[in-house]
Amino acid sequence: MDPTTVDFDDIWLAHIAYETIISIMTRESVDKLEIRRVYLHEILSEDILEISSDGLPTLKPFALVHFLSKGIKTKFYDDMVRFSLPYLKTRANMEKSREKRKKAREVKEREERERLIKLFQSSKKNE
Repeated sequence: MDPTTVDFDDIWLAHIAYETIISIMTRESVDKLEIRRVYLHEILSEDILEISSDGLPTLKPFALVHFLSKGIKTKFYDDMVRFSLPYLKTRANMEKSREKRKKAREVKEREERERLIKLFQSSKKNE
């Protein structure tokens, strides 16, 4: 297989790894998670890991790209890896974001109802 080609199974494994990291971060309410690289194989699939020149596991390129596309920055240094969310996505902030979207939706629905009522009333006056 061409090394630049990624199949569906690889993407699926990268997504499962992403979900695992997000799960840990939200459970602990943190926006940064540091893990010793020697323990990566205990929480992530061996299929998305490779051994780097220093003998420690690292994420394969397709997994790094998948993480980045989902908003997780990954930085390797010495024997550690840091996963970080530039936009804090802790449970509390996720709830706040959900509430904001709900309020915005309610405001939009109320404005649309008011617009329709005015339209109906103006059509009644014209009759």
